[in-house]
Amino acid sequence: MRLALYSLILLGAVLLVLDLAKLIKGIAPPEKPVPVKADPTDQPASVTGNTDGHPDVAQSLALYTRAIEKSPNEAQPYVDRANAHTANNDYAKAIADYDQAIKLDPENTDYILQRGTLYLGSNNPDQAIANFTKALEINPELIKALAYRAITNFRHKKHQAALDDCLLMLQKDPAFTDLHTTIAQCYKALGQNDKAISHLKTYLESTQDPQGKQEAEALIKEWSGQPAQPSAQP
Repeated sequence: MRLALYSLILLGAVLLVLDLAKLIKGIAPPEKPVPVKADPTDQPASVTGNTDGHPDVAQSLALYTRAIEKSPNEAQPYVDRANAHTANNDYAKAIADYDQAIKLDPENTDYILQRGTLYLGSNNPDQAIANFTKALEINPELIKALAYRAITNFRHKKHQAALDDCLLMLQKDPAFTDLHTTIAQCYKALGQNDKAISHLKTYLESTQDPQGKQEAEALIKEWSGQPAQPSAQP
């Protein structure tokens, strides 16, 4: 239901290395953006597609460059080429194309969010956060932007900022109870052990995930200074 919404939150190939998926449950594993399937009828005569009908990255770049030359005032061809550059791990060129797309369509939060993930993949978290914040200025209800910013701040040990965004997400959607585990981690990092344990207990009361329950119970015991229970012998 609501978790289906969060399963749509995709951070792109640049976030594949992040370990936050286990902390913010309900957010699907990130997917690598790929070029849009090209229309073979629009390919120049010198470009031939693969046998499955999908041009490779070099062919995609040539095709999208041609589309940009034909329609330089349309944002979509720049986005298509940016995704091809991303698939080719060329984030600098992808960012440059998103810059142009955003100039042409400055209110498009999808473009701004994707540029933010590219900055993050380029090890530029400050610019990433600036883009996620810009998206929120355009649409304050954009949960994806809050999640992206929270993940970025948490990953870079800005726990108070991550906590603020997680609490705001929870306020906007109280049913997103898996956030309590991330909130607990933030409070723990900030030295507020009692609040961290309290949120883990709230999570235990709401979740039906057996593995999640086991992990939360283990953390409560660890953070409470209780000895861990030995594993049951077969």
